[in-house]
Amino acid sequence: MKLFISYSHQDKATAAAITKSCVTAGMPYFQDEKDVMWGDSISAAVARGLSDSTHLLVIVSPATVKSWWVPFEIGRAVERHMTILPYLTHPSLELQRHALGLRARSTRGRSADAARRHKQPRWRAAFVAGVG
Repeated sequence: MKLFISYSHQDKATAAAITKSCVTAGMPYFQDEKDVMWGDSISAAVARGLSDSTHLLVIVSPATVKSWWVPFEIGRAVERHMTILPYLTHPSLELQRHALGLRARSTRGRSADAARRHKQPRWRAAFVAGVG
């Protein structure tokens, strides 16, 4: 499993917490700041990152609405039939979660112990502990 992290740069702090959890859990991930090098074509690097990933984690916040890249990345992920994992940053975004038709993880989510009780993979329990 490889995670592609999609976010508005206004949500850089949330993305940093998620990437830290990925590193701790030993989960490979794509993040633009880590994987797009100076001089690279951004669209080509994003397309490559999406094709190498199995899951898209979308940080959904008020800033997401103004982002051009997040909807692009979601569209490409849908085309590839990737698993999309919305991560809500604010309780007011609850309605959008239902509009997406996807179960979302929020900053108000379950603890690592709850994830373990539900027999989640070890990396997921570590990930939940790091960002929850």
